[in-house]
Amino acid sequence: MIQVKLPNNYHKIIVTIRNSIGQILLIKELNSISLFNLNLNGPAGIYFIEIQGDDEYFKNTCIVKS
Repeated sequence: MIQVKLPNNYHKIIVTIRNSIGQILLIKELNSISLFNLNLNGPAGIYFIEIQGDDEYFKNTCIVKS
């Protein structure tokens, strides 16, 4: 499980998780939140997490699951 803490409380965020070949594994919309947990239910590998908050790009990061 991955805990994500945002610097502010956002009214609406959209979280997208992709695998190493770009397939979308999860799109999740959350409301009025600054802290949330994500579960990576796939096999070991590289995952890309994109977070968009309040209609603006916020964060794009890479996670290596072993």
